[in-house]
Amino acid sequence: MLQKVRRMRRGFAIPLVVIFCGLMTFMVYYMTRTRLEAKRQNVTQFNALQAHYLAQGAIQHALLKFRVLPTEAYAATALARGLCPFHVAPPGSTPATGAGKTPDALTTFVEDCNFDAVPLQITGPEFAGWHCEIGSSEAITSFTSGTETVNVVEIEAVGIVPQFVKNPITGEWKSNQYTDKVGKTVQVRRSR
Repeated sequence: MLQKVRRMRRGFAIPLVVIFCGLMTFMVYYMTRTRLEAKRQNVTQFNALQAHYLAQGAIQHALLKFRVLPTEAYAATALARGLCPFHVAPPGSTPATGAGKTPDALTTFVEDCNFDAVPLQITGPEFAGWHCEIGSSEAITSFTSGTETVNVVEIEAVGIVPQFVKNPITGEWKSNQYTDKVGKTVQVRRSR
């Protein structure tokens, strides 16, 4: 009887060890897959943040230019609306736009806020392909407020960062470009 009990115990240990090894294998596999997916998501989010902040940098550059050169900014936005930059509209009115709308002045005004126009100190292969630019700038409306004439401008900037993705099956690296767009509305004012 004692031998029968010992045989039962020995026979019970083998399935227990097999089940334990199977569970551990499954757990290691699941942890590895989770880690790889988290790593892939972190890289994508990191590239998204880089592209976003590149676009924000172009917007900040344009806002600085609007602040430093207010007369030129007003003239460029007025021409984009079809207004004479020297005409002063009566208080409380909406300036009438003319037939001579030309976005070229506003485009030229914000054109040097692009990544290629400014010599930057970031060089090296890890920064190759980085780019930011003012994608579009449009004078939306004009109005008078008290003693000021106000032109409203909408600026859209684009940030581009290369994204390198490794194919887990083949092991080959593939290059994509991650793009983010940021918009900002600006009021350009001119006092009488």
